[in-house]
Amino acid sequence: MFIFKKIMIFITIIFPLIISVSAQERIGNIIVRQGIWNNQIVEYADRQIAIKIKSGVQTQDVLPLLSQYNAILIEGFDILRWGLIELPEGVDIFPVINVFRNINFIENIEPNMVIRSHFEPNDPLYLDGHQWGLKNYAQSPPGGTNDADIDAPEAWDVTKGSSNIIIAILDSGIPLNRNTLALSHPDLDDPNKFILGPDYVGDGFGVRDSAGHGTLVTGIIAAETNNNLGIAGVASNCKALVIQVFSANGGCLTSWFKSGVLYAVNNGAKIINFSGGFNGFWDYWMEDAVLYAYQNN
Repeated sequence: MFIFKKIMIFITIIFPLIISVSAQERIGNIIVRQGIWNNQIVEYADRQIAIKIKSGVQTQDVLPLLSQYNAILIEGFDILRWGLIELPEGVDIFPVINVFRNINFIENIEPNMVIRSHFEPNDPLYLDGHQWGLKNYAQSPPGGTNDADIDAPEAWDVTKGSSNIIIAILDSGIPLNRNTLALSHPDLDDPNKFILGPDYVGDGFGVRDSAGHGTLVTGIIAAETNNNLGIAGVASNCKALVIQVFSANGGCLTSWFKSGVLYAVNNGAKIINFSGGFNGFWDYWMEDAVLYAYQNN
């Protein structure tokens, strides 16, 4: 497997956006809102803003500013110089944040974010222990060694992937309807997520999987997760670019590999998965393909 690391630079843009929901969730007595913060959808406490003041600034220095916005200090500034303010009912926090972030005595400012308990998906083959590679607790079946896994639940608490990341899967394809060649597997059927690339094998069926290996690999990487069905994908929020380089009998030519890598890079992939092996040789144009991917991040 070749994994090409993407170095990402984020430009902070604050949008005054609140996504309303029909049934408002509460944590305790606090209404939970959703909005865009640092280019990501986040959950935060309604009307609350966390503020860090600069060293030497006193609470009384901040109160006149709060008064201008009818805001109140609900948690005083602590030893880390962070305090929590609350705005009047119905006021969007993000325009206020945009103003406050330019105040000379404020060092940092952000929404009061919502934290969730550990994520465990509801996919049945994950819950019954079959995906022991993701979470192994010596279950039976299929049996195993406790914690001999990739710590998937711990990783999911950090990220489940991003739709901005395309993972190219160079394999035998993906399940497609025999007549329409449309996506046909309930865990792999989102056309906005699973991108059908070229078939370098040239069997006349697009990237339809006749071997099963590509379906397996694609599922491990990006199967729909937490949908009460099938398995859980490791990076289920990422997009998957499916490129066929393995035939029905599991064979692949180095030219297919090279072409697949170039297509993946030129079409936005930032991770390339190739689950294949070689019998004691290495091909230079394969090396050049990998180098090309590396040079393009």
